[in-house]
Amino acid sequence: MKNLILIAIFLAIILGFLYPKGTIFQSLILPLSAIMMYISVLEADIKFKNFLRKDLIYWVLINLVIQPIFAYFIGSFFIKDLRLGIFLAAIAPSGINSPVFINLLDGDTQLGVSTSILANTFAMIFIPVFLFIFFGMKISIPYNQILITIFGLSLIPITLAILTKKFLSNFHKKILKFSDIILSLSFFIILWVIFSSVSGSNSFCWLFFWLYF
Repeated sequence: MKNLILIAIFLAIILGFLYPKGTIFQSLILPLSAIMMYISVLEADIKFKNFLRKDLIYWVLINLVIQPIFAYFIGSFFIKDLRLGIFLAAIAPSGINSPVFINLLDGDTQLGVSTSILANTFAMIFIPVFLFIFFGMKISIPYNQILITIFGLSLIPITLAILTKKFLSNFHKKILKFSDIILSLSFFIILWVIFSSVSGSNSFCWLFFWLYF
């Protein structure tokens, strides 16, 4: 599977520069991302009852306490703008589709799903709080857009995948036979759109690339 996906990624990057017409598929990025999450959860051993684990205590402690303080301390040695950049990089949540890559690398997809959802949900609350406490900044957060993204790219495909494995075992097995092709094609289209946008400076795609990876 990994070889097929690597080939798809390589071809998408080349095609994006040689034939930058991939932006016509820009509207497919979000649906394909949801499909990739669905397939990844189908492949992994994920259950509703395991979403809240003891491991998450360490994640909360590191990401919401230690990491912000450490980033602010390190940033104090630099000019203000660079200090802010270091701090934002430290407290920014992981990409919503990070469980896809965790699954490809044979990692703990269950934990990746839990932390991805928690990180992007907590980010709406703690990023404004941290910026106000450490930098005295007030920012507005697009709560509706973030919640729609979390539901559309994470909660809905994850729930559907778990229900598919539980109640539609035959369909589950059939989907897994084509999972390599589906993931590779999805990667190809998404990356072709992103790298095609380089010549057109499409800010949406660059933003999505940053959030996605």
